[in-house]
Amino acid sequence: KADLQRANSDLAHSLAQSEGIIGSISDGLILFDAAGNRVVVNAAARRLHGIPLDADVWQNRSQNMADFDVRDLAGDPLPPEAWPSSRALSGETFAGVEVRMRRIDNNAEWIASYSGAPVYDGTAAIYAVITFRDVSERRAAEQALQTAVEERDRFLSIASHELRTPLTALIMQ
Repeated sequence: KADLQRANSDLAHSLAQSEGIIGSISDGLILFDAAGNRVVVNAAARRLHGIPLDADVWQNRSQNMADFDVRDLAGDPLPPEAWPSSRALSGETFAGVEVRMRRIDNNAEWIASYSGAPVYDGTAAIYAVITFRDVSERRAAEQALQTAVEERDRFLSIASHELRTPLTALIMQ
């Protein structure tokens, strides 16, 4: 355990030196340790999750994905083994996994598209690198398009029926 804490401390120091690079990434980025605790949270991740930008994430290492209200797209709570961090720590590499989230600061719901991968030390996953972005607007646009297509199809069906009725009478004569 002391080795893992030392490794986390060393990583935190190294990443602090690279904060400008990590901070410039437009997608949210969170690095979790093997226990599922947040080790690094970039500014985009803080903004998307509603974590105050001035919050000291190093004092909040015990906070993990349980701090975020993670749900599937149907709105059901996601079990801990299905959380992006858990999936990556179990050795899975994935992209485009969409889940519903709630912001910590104001409880607003949004849809996140997650990608993740494990970081190995030999054979064991010691970190999970998770990136994500807000896809709520895209999902809303897709839903609006689907609704418009359904309305168009319904209109064409009615119009077709209404046109066929008089034509049938003419053909019969």
